[in-house]
Amino acid sequence: MRIIHTYEIDYAKTSMVIALFQPRDVSYQKLASLFPAARRFQFDDDFLRKQLLDHGAVIDEIDQALILFHRGGKIALKADTKTIVLWVAGPNAVDIKTLYK
Repeated sequence: MRIIHTYEIDYAKTSMVIALFQPRDVSYQKLASLFPAARRFQFDDDFLRKQLLDHGAVIDEIDQALILFHRGGKIALKADTKTIVLWVAGPNAVDIKTLYK
């Protein structure tokens, strides 16, 4: 698995772009009802967990977020003074962006 830090959309090759709008105060339990029920994306959880910790994600949120990430391919994790956004960017590739408040 690799982490890439750029994201390009080729509109000629895709007819759909999924935007992530996730209010900061929504619990993962409530958020789960908005995600597809089945796991649609596969990736190395251990590798991604380490990357998230290195980006400052809160350990208690990582496992819950990864469950939803497997289902929807996008998720935002709350951190102390930032938000960490992940999305599947291609086969075996995940993009991680850190947004500071």
